[in-house]
Amino acid sequence: MKRTKRFNVSRREFLKWSALAGTSVMIASCAPTPAAEPAAADSSAAASEATPIRFSTWWGTFWNDYAPIIEEKTNTKATLESTPWSEYHDKLKLQLAGGTAADVIMVANVFQGDFWTSNQLHPFDDYLVIHNFDDSKYYWNPVEVGGYRGEILGLDQYVAHPCIFHVNKSLTDEMGLTDTLPEFGDDNFDEWQIDDLVAFCEAASEAGAGMEDQVWPIAGPLMSGWSYCTKHFVYGNGGQQFDTWWYEGDETTCLLDSEESLEAISKVIDLTLQGHTYLEAVAGPIEGGTYRAGRAALALAPVGLTLFPSASLEFEKTYIHAPWFKQRAIHTTGDFLTVNRSSKVLDAAMDYAITQIIDEDVGRQFVRTSGLSPAYNSGLYYGELEEGSEIQAVAGIHLSRWEGFSAYPEQAEASIHYPGHDGFKAAAYLRDTLRTAFEAALIGERDAGEAVTEAVADINAELEAKS
Repeated sequence: MKRTKRFNVSRREFLKWSALAGTSVMIASCAPTPAAEPAAADSSAAASEATPIRFSTWWGTFWNDYAPIIEEKTNTKATLESTPWSEYHDKLKLQLAGGTAADVIMVANVFQGDFWTSNQLHPFDDYLVIHNFDDSKYYWNPVEVGGYRGEILGLDQYVAHPCIFHVNKSLTDEMGLTDTLPEFGDDNFDEWQIDDLVAFCEAASEAGAGMEDQVWPIAGPLMSGWSYCTKHFVYGNGGQQFDTWWYEGDETTCLLDSEESLEAISKVIDLTLQGHTYLEAVAGPIEGGTYRAGRAALALAPVGLTLFPSASLEFEKTYIHAPWFKQRAIHTTGDFLTVNRSSKVLDAAMDYAITQIIDEDVGRQFVRTSGLSPAYNSGLYYGELEEGSEIQAVAGIHLSRWEGFSAYPEQAEASIHYPGHDGFKAAAYLRDTLRTAFEAALIGERDAGEAVTEAVADINAELEAKS
């Protein structure tokens, strides 16, 4: 069966949440360290000296908005170690291999397969029992989301985020196209299919032809390569990545060369080849980025407020959900918190990580800062946001395809869910091979179908070698 039902909430909780919603490679092989016995939660922690821990992320100072709350509740003192996204996971692999990684570590869902198999992360399971972690309050099965071989190695900080379009409303107003957009709260919200996007791009290209500076309907790069956003289109067209749906090391065949997968991939690549999507390799760099510079109507990107903060832009913006092919789709897994198996302060690190996930005060600050809905008690915070605010709209889009939390329950019920990562056997190889194929197709060197089919053959050979 392709869908696994999210853990049920009680009738009382469901009614409360529904009401609120109406108004978010170079890993060295390492033998596992024996798991330590977790210490019982200490209610008198404040009486002792704070335990120093290290926290690793690529989110920068965003973490500072809620870190003091966690520290106070866990009697810890955390040191932030932030590395830019482009360098973060490669650096983390080296740190884990060299024994210098932080205690609490963020890992992006796309790299789940790279790290879950390394034997360098400590399972959460026993500690979740001590912290009275309630599976029914987590947005999805925690073993399915962050597990490997039956153990939970990562906890999502927020409900897995969809790809959405950040809209340059000032530009779409000038183009006369804003009224065609299916914004949150509109009757046609999330009704855009891929052909509607193509029609918008054609109209936007025509409207922008006479403007002084060249503009594009869509800014890259997530529309211009292999990413979890590309997977959104593949699964929404009836394709899938591997021969098993909820793969955890048992994947044997990549299926991205299926008719459904290739149709979706080719359609997305065609948007670039037809000049609708900005591609730096063709158009050259634009200072500040195409969307931030006001040179693109839409930017396909993760949901949230932090990537393109409205206060940093010189134009008005709004948001719409990413379109779909045959069915709405959304991946499970977001940005995980994990704990270093070799941490010298394991109990404190676990307390810190789990508190960050389950504590309501942390959750409130998290959603107000980011617009992302926390993975635990997901529906609780939405109703506390200001009616009609930007944060409420972003959080509403974030939850719109999740049953039990969506303001559009019929759409959520019809959505399919799939893993967000690239498998456990050959994740890095798959990403690199597909990236090369996409680049060749995007600059016109290769036919998209031929390039991806050849890449899939190489990936399957690698999977067979790893079996």
